[in-house]
Amino acid sequence: MKNVRTALAVVAVSVLLGLVPSLNGKNALEKKLPSLDGLTSYGCEIKGPIARLDYSKPGNQKALVWRITFWAEHKSPHETTAQRDWQVLYAYRKNRRKGFDDCDSFLTRVRKAQNARYLASR
Repeated sequence: MKNVRTALAVVAVSVLLGLVPSLNGKNALEKKLPSLDGLTSYGCEIKGPIARLDYSKPGNQKALVWRITFWAEHKSPHETTAQRDWQVLYAYRKNRRKGFDDCDSFLTRVRKAQNARYLASR
């Protein structure tokens, strides 16, 4: 019973702090874009399958999920190499295909933001 209370407390705090992107709506991905200043590269990682406890199933059975992480590398004028200094754990998906869709959406949004910034500077 103590584990269930702890899990519910963690979920409640995550929702209140806005750390759960799937509950924030479709604009959650826009809020998670990296800074475009000094951006040299960006990407997405899909790792899995990872076994996680599924509290929605009886007996807290394990479910296989895929972890989607977005990352970006920036380079300041004072550095010689770019560093991966931005990373967001975006979601856990039961379906790998949905993870690829999330990655495509992230890459497209960063590309659009870069193009809009370029056009605004002309």
